[in-house]
Amino acid sequence: MATTKKNTKKKRRKTPSTAPPNWLVTAMQGLAHWMGLRDSYFSSYPITEGALVVELSSLLAANLPTGLFVMPEYWIEKLTGVKPKTSPKKQGGDGRKPAVDLAIQQRKRRPKKHPDMCIEVKRWKQGSVHGDLDRLAAARKKGSGKWRGFVVVIAQNQRPEDLVTADGVAPKGRNARRETPSGTGYFVRRVCKALQTYRETSTKGYWVCLLEIER
Repeated sequence: MATTKKNTKKKRRKTPSTAPPNWLVTAMQGLAHWMGLRDSYFSSYPITEGALVVELSSLLAANLPTGLFVMPEYWIEKLTGVKPKTSPKKQGGDGRKPAVDLAIQQRKRRPKKHPDMCIEVKRWKQGSVHGDLDRLAAARKKGSGKWRGFVVVIAQNQRPEDLVTADGVAPKGRNARRETPSGTGYFVRRVCKALQTYRETSTKGYWVCLLEIER
């Protein structure tokens, strides 16, 4: 009697893509050029983080596919499922709940419990982004979502030396991985820029770097 061999091949698990979506990169490049335009009109006034968040939100909304939309000020408690024991006012804050700057959600009748992506926007200063990376990593660890966490780092008229190579591009391979002092792993995924000269090594220009917390 003939016997059939059982298929012993195991299904390979798909590794999640590490490349940022094209619409996010397009918005980042647009933000770099917008900073140059804004600086040409008001060079004496540094661009605030709030203005950068608003412009990035507009650029994302203009480039997102039809199935996605942008949500500003997405509460951290929605990501973790844990409400703070004390109100923000009692904690000495301004009364607003802790939130990430932007979240990307699917446009469905019954959307998923968590967004697909959370984005923080931060002006560059050596070591200044570590707190935002730690906060995103802690929120994902507490919650049950599998969203991607990004920090968009902005540098105006100065090159972020700790995030780019000597050629002014994003590091590749093992060099792309970094850690915060608290041990949060993250990667430098992409660097977009608008330079004031044609030299790639120029330090004068506008830089937009994309960092992603380790999954």
